[in-house]
Amino acid sequence: MLVFNSFFGKGSDTTEMIRRFEKNIGIQRDQLFGSTLSFQGMEVLYSDQTEVLEMNRQSFQNITDRAESAIAAAESLLAQAKVNPPKV
Repeated sequence: MLVFNSFFGKGSDTTEMIRRFEKNIGIQRDQLFGSTLSFQGMEVLYSDQTEVLEMNRQSFQNITDRAESAIAAAESLLAQAKVNPPKV
């Protein structure tokens, strides 16, 4: 059973679960950073097409807002888990 738990990312060690969750939050932050860089490239690419640029700007802002909200919620949950690991 332990083999299946580790294969599917499940483990009984709460410290390890917290570590993985923290790592996943970092991955999400990195992806948001990558999206920001991608959008900055789009701004340069479409600088002469204001309608396309504005449409992409609105979409990117929506994506950014949702990602930042999810990351903040995850960080709050992580802080709670660190304070009370048995509750994980």
